[in-house]
Order: sequence, then C-alpha cells, then structure tokens
Amino acid sequence: MTTRLFILLSLFLCFPASAKDSFKVCWSHYVGWEPWHYVDTSGTLKRWAEKYGIDVSIERVDDYVDSLERFTNGEFDACTMTQMDALAFPVAQGVDTSVLIVGDYSNGNDGLVSHEAKTVPDIKGSNVLLVKYSVSHYLLNRALSKSKMTENDVEIVDTSDALILEAFSKDKGVNMVTWNPILQRAVGETDANVLFDSSQLPGEILDVMVVKTGGDERLNKVLVGAWFEVMEKLQREDKAVLSAMAESAGVTLVSIIKQLDATKMFYSPRKAVRIAQSNSLFKAMNNVRAFCFEQGLMGDIEDVDALGISFPSGKVLGDSENIKLRFDSRYMEMAVNNQL
Repeated sequence: MTTRLFILLSLFLCFPASAKDSFKVCWSHYVGWEPWHYVDTSGTLKRWAEKYGIDVSIERVDDYVDSLERFTNGEFDACTMTQMDALAFPVAQGVDTSVLIVGDYSNGNDGLVSHEAKTVPDIKGSNVLLVKYSVSHYLLNRALSKSKMTENDVEIVDTSDALILEAFSKDKGVNMVTWNPILQRAVGETDANVLFDSSQLPGEILDVMVVKTGGDERLNKVLVGAWFEVMEKLQREDKAVLSAMAESAGVTLVSIIKQLDATKMFYSPRKAVRIAQSNSLFKAMNNVRAFCFEQGLMGDIEDVDALGISFPSGKVLGDSENIKLRFDSRYMEMAVNNQL
C-alpha cells in the first residue's frame, strides 16, 4: 500500500462519510417558546447555522407530548420542554439529556381554572382536565398540597393540549390546568376563574431547550447564539419579533404582550447563567424530582437518588455515577463572553 493511500484510508476511518451535518429541532406553543418562530422565519437560525457549516431545520409540533416523545425516540436533536418534563420523558427512558438554554420560568402562564369553583378546595370531588404527568399535573399537585388536599380529592382526566380547551368549553362541570395561550383563551372566551397559577410557585417551572448529552457542539452554539440574538431584540420590545410570536400563537399583539407579562424571561445569557448556577434551581429540582419519583415518572427505579442531576456548580442531586440530566451553562457562558 502506498503512503498516500494509507493516509487517505486513515482519514476516511477517522472522519466517516456519515458524519452528521444536518439537525432537526422542535418546539411547541408557549409564549416562552414562540420566539423560535421568529428565529426561524427571520433567517436568524439559517445565518447562525451557515456560520458553523451545518443545516438546522426547526419544526413546531402542536401536540406538546408528541414533541417530547419524538425527541426521546431520536427524531429530533433538540427540543423545548420544561425541566420537569425532561425528567419525565427522555431521562425516564434512559436518554442522557442536557439543558442547553434556560429560557424563562412561568410566572402566571400556567394555571388551574374552573367554570364554577371559586377556590381550590371547591374542586373537591370533580374532574380536572390536564396533560397527565406534565407541569400542569405538577401545578395541580402543588395547588392541592397548599390547600391541604391530595390528588385523591379530585379525578384527573388526561387530555391532550390540542383538545383540552374544546373539552373544557363544552362541560361547565369540569376544571382544567393548562398553559398559555390556552389559559388566556379559557379565561377570555369562557369567563373561567383562575384558582391557582404559577406565580405562586416562582422559579419552579422552568422552560428550557434540551439536547442529547455529548451531541454536536456546532448545533449547541447555533441554538444559543440565535436564541440570545433574538432575546436582545425582544427585550427592546421589537415589533417584528412580537408580531411573529403573536402570529405563530394565533393571538393578538396585545395578548402576546400580556402573556410575556406572566413570564420571567431571561433576555440576557448572563441572567440565564445566573439562574442555572443558582442554589434556588438546586432546591427547585429537589422538589420536582420528588414529584416525578412519587408519580413513577423517572423510569424503573426504587429510590429517588438512583438517577443523578448535575449543576454547573458541580453539585449533584442523586447518584453522581448515574447522571442523566445535566444543566450545562457552558454555551450560555460563551454567549456572555462573545465567544460564539
């Protein structure tokens, strides 16, 4: 074998032809994620992808649970979800998952509503529509707990977010837990009463973008760079961004602004890094994992500490030898330091 042929063969083995340069990302309707519509349609994502020599396509999936399942099954390389759903879906099925972007926390965007009840205790003995095992389920659990009630005091009816508003509108005897824009529409269109919302659980429901741990760094840089470029515009209340968000959500500009008012957005990467590295996140995740374990959402484990959750500080909840959920602030730190 000639020296040149040997070198070419070695290069082929080190850099196989199947090296991935195309990636798929998904997101679902929620005010904290609607900016991804502008990231896509404005050409921002394409420009960042070209910078790193890759192709990134982004798809809105209207059924939230479907998006989680498709990410878990490997159809998507990145997906928006709550930190709780990261535990309940990909992590529960053994997918080592990293939180790439901490986007916001719900500060009133998730709520328990009713046609007839005026307080949480009033729903005792009645049906509650929600996406089971989602943050809606978590919010109901916390709302009941604060009223010295348990899930045994109500009947939970698992309902897709794509169908939940219609089901709630048709039956005046049921209650519902959901998120915006559905929550806002329920209040506006049916005169429903908000009994409890996420502003009473500050910092406990985080909205994030996750990727598979050990995935392509180019994709991570593209997503973080494109996101915070648009966040800078949104912080200035850029009308093009707000209009794109409203169009995507199917609501008015006034509505999208009201939804943002109920959301604690981390417009700068510096603030997002601060949250990712905070002790409050560590405490919140301890509550969240306890709920997931009690509901059997963390897979076939017998102890809440069997799975590990790591944080940028180096702290770990659970087993440090079996980490499956990682809060990775490295790429957001790169954005802070203009290194993307």
